[in-house]
Amino acid sequence: MAIFDGGFYEHSFGFRLGRSAHDAVKASQGFISEGCTTAIDIDLAKYFDTVNEKLMAFVAREVEA
Repeated sequence: MAIFDGGFYEHSFGFRLGRSAHDAVKASQGFISEGCTTAIDIDLAKYFDTVNEKLMAFVAREVEA
C-alpha cells in the first residue's frame, strides 16, 4: 500500500502504515474536543470484490510505475 499512501486523505487510517484503529479513535476524540459533531466510518472490506475495470486499470498503472 505504500505506493498509494501519499494519495490518501490525511485523516484516513485504514490499511495505512503506522496507523491503527486506536489512532483513528484518538484523532476522533481530538476533533470532538475541537467542537466537531460528526464522524464518518466507512468499511470498504468488500469493495474490491465489486471494483470496476477502470479503477483496476489505474491501480495496475500505478503498480507498474
